[in-house]
Amino acid sequence: MADYIKTVFGLDLRSLALFRIMLGVLIMVDTSMRIGDLKAHYTDQGVLPRNVLIDPASNLLSDFAASLYFISGSAFFMFGLMLLLIVIGALLIVGFKTRLMTVSAWLLVISLHARNPMVITGGDSLLSLLLLWSIFLPLGARYSIDKALNKETYSTTNHIFSVATLGIIVQIICVYIFNWFNKLDPVWILDHTALYYALNADLFVTHLGKVLRNFVGFTQFLTMTVHMLQLIGPVLLLLPFWNQTVRIIVITFFITFHVGIALTLNIGYFPYVSIVSWILLIPSGVWLWVDKRRLKRREPFIMYYDGGCDFCIKTVLMFKTFLFLDFAPIKEVQSDKEIKAVFEADNTWVIRRHNKGLITKWDAVIYAFEQSYYLSWIAIILRVPPLSKLGDKLYGHISEHRSSYSKFTSKLRFNDYKVRLGIFPSGVAAVVLVLVVYWNLSNVRQLDISRPNFISHIGSATRISQKWSMFAPHPIRTDGWLVAPGNLTDGSVVDVRSRGPVEWDKPKHVAESYDNNRWRKYLVNLKKDKQFERRIFYGKYICREWYDGAIVDGVSLKRFALYFIKETTRPPGEPPVMGQELLWSHECLSN
Repeated sequence: MADYIKTVFGLDLRSLALFRIMLGVLIMVDTSMRIGDLKAHYTDQGVLPRNVLIDPASNLLSDFAASLYFISGSAFFMFGLMLLLIVIGALLIVGFKTRLMTVSAWLLVISLHARNPMVITGGDSLLSLLLLWSIFLPLGARYSIDKALNKETYSTTNHIFSVATLGIIVQIICVYIFNWFNKLDPVWILDHTALYYALNADLFVTHLGKVLRNFVGFTQFLTMTVHMLQLIGPVLLLLPFWNQTVRIIVITFFITFHVGIALTLNIGYFPYVSIVSWILLIPSGVWLWVDKRRLKRREPFIMYYDGGCDFCIKTVLMFKTFLFLDFAPIKEVQSDKEIKAVFEADNTWVIRRHNKGLITKWDAVIYAFEQSYYLSWIAIILRVPPLSKLGDKLYGHISEHRSSYSKFTSKLRFNDYKVRLGIFPSGVAAVVLVLVVYWNLSNVRQLDISRPNFISHIGSATRISQKWSMFAPHPIRTDGWLVAPGNLTDGSVVDVRSRGPVEWDKPKHVAESYDNNRWRKYLVNLKKDKQFERRIFYGKYICREWYDGAIVDGVSLKRFALYFIKETTRPPGEPPVMGQELLWSHECLSN
């Protein structure tokens, strides 16, 4: 039984490394995209000022929710925090002080999410949970600066099992199993029209999705397939036999599933976060297959460095790690008389090829890239004459000043990075696991499990709170588009959102009438009745934006109205039902 649990709920350190890299990329890309709406979504001059958000009457935050973004409402402060998060994402990618960066990323991400709940999506919830679990995982054990500078001798095994590996796998399973439970609606289990309705939600559908929805029979087949996959796929991960083969098949299916979602529906970055979560589960067999290909035709060689140079040893260690040259041993030039003579004559590092002589200086750099399975293409670029000459000069400069560079690299200290989890963090991870399972079970209506207040408070503070209800119990059937006619001070009437003519007809591509997914999520939430009191702040934001523009062109906004043109999708073969709703009317000069 113990062997079964370790096999099924264990992870490969190389998969964890790839997962870490992709997490860093996600953080950098997502945060960079948010900066474009920094003022609108995260400052006191935007659609949700801090005093409104933290007001208990708003019901937007738990009493125990906290955020670094509450400290200030200025755009400058927000930009600083987001820039810091981007830097941390980059440091995660290279694996520098990985555990510290993971904790920092988690704190900044949940702070960012708490600042504006009205733009939060399922992708945000999943990302914060993956980061929380990552705190307890050895993400820096492979292909990282932490690995390159580790003083300890690493175990040759790449497989690891801990409470944290068990926990994050259970977390991934929960996303799909409990979403399946929430989809026990006739459109999923009887008439199989769920994807038909999802693809007819013009608010989200892409160009490809519009084409696909014309094939009703095919969408019914996909509905059955997707619903079964969400239940059967996670179960197959737990098989005691053929585990690696089955896991590869399941991962392939789920990644394909999420790629399909991304191609047909604009639902933010949930598909991409989900794909990254499945990367985590790549079994060791895949890496063994990759290693066979990677090591094929790689000739043996030895890298020699100046043993008295801190910059030299750490540079060679970085080359060995990030060029995936783990098969190449490294030695001090002082350990070999012939190599030492070359070093003293040319002031250079040396590579000894197997029975093929020595390579030095910039040529050795190019050779190292040539031997890298993943980065050998860079060697072709480095051999281009202009770059080759520049490389020779650069190497000469670095070689002459390596003692100066050693002052910098001395700050990159050797570490004692631990792969195994200690007793206390293991206990914390176990508590998190219990909370995650309990939270998901309490979301199942049929079980009628109550959730104590203290658990709700913990969930809100740590973002453990979760509910996997995308397209559940059924996809939305009423969507539509916004029209915002406004009267300007020069007497003209324009749509204040597009700043163009007022168009009441259905846009050719409704999803593209929203600036991006964050704005789509915000405006979808804003039209809900429970957000009525928040509409005035959207009105004030629109007026301020027009007033700022008036400084340039002299024309400002007097008043505007916000209408939602509703379109209710009927069963296949029936025409949609149209309607119109006034969401808000705003007088700029009086408000």
